[in-house]
Amino acid sequence: TVSLDSDVKIEKTGEKPKYVSKEVVGATYIQKGVMLAMEQFTSKSNTTTVEDSELGTLQRKPVMVLMSDGAPTLGSTDFTNPKKYNIGTGSSTNTSLGFVSQLSAAYAKQQIEQKYDSSCLFYTLGLGVGGDSVATSVLNPANSSSQINSLWTDYNKANVGGKITVPNSSEKVKKISQPLEQNYVDGFFEVDASSKDKAKELKKAFADIVETIQIQSK
Repeated sequence: TVSLDSDVKIEKTGEKPKYVSKEVVGATYIQKGVMLAMEQFTSKSNTTTVEDSELGTLQRKPVMVLMSDGAPTLGSTDFTNPKKYNIGTGSSTNTSLGFVSQLSAAYAKQQIEQKYDSSCLFYTLGLGVGGDSVATSVLNPANSSSQINSLWTDYNKANVGGKITVPNSSEKVKKISQPLEQNYVDGFFEVDASSKDKAKELKKAFADIVETIQIQSK
């Protein structure tokens, strides 16, 4: 259940919103969200430059932020085009789901950088995910589980076009020709789910992300 704090008001009127809570149900398909974001960046209609009246033509700096309160519960071994999931039940997570989610995130970053001919800043924000090794692996791949790291080793050793089987499934991941970097995250931020004031902590986390972007973009 997502609820608004009692002191939240509509800025223009000062009134409280009519609806203060909403029940959210469904699975966590991180790959799909990441790829939808990638498509926004790589769309042909999205230019890589912007015109400024004083500074002239400026190169855009792509920045992606992934926020999640849990680990992936659905996934696809077709990580470059995960339109339909083929692993996961929607109610629990596992190593395979973490691995394919990492592959999609690494691929998305690689594709964005290819279009912009520039590094893509990729930040993640976790809400109470510290106790879940798969969630932590996806949001902070530098601290991935040994099982996920082992799958990356198998993937990197495979020949281009070769396939590796993911655990607890008969599905296979096909190695693509583009090199992928497992540690795709430039900064990981976390909010304690037990905090009494999560709204303020989330606001601070986003402020920290913006500040980090400004520093790393210079």
